[in-house]
Amino acid sequence: MPAEKVNDAGSPYHQMWVHWSRGLHVTVSTVATDPQNPTTDWGGIHVELDREGINRVIRALRKARDQAYGSDA
Repeated sequence: MPAEKVNDAGSPYHQMWVHWSRGLHVTVSTVATDPQNPTTDWGGIHVELDREGINRVIRALRKARDQAYGSDA
């Protein structure tokens, strides 16, 4: 299953993962790692998204990005 990891800008111990299977599903999850033992996960959440859900997340992230940092030229 392909996956992409996005590191937290403020902490090396938090990540967001996006996993997908062609034609099956896309899952977005967060992981918090113990700073004392980086190989141990503290836990997190995951959300399985359909195509409509993914599009809503993309729109929300673009809106948040543009309002927080200004739009891309």
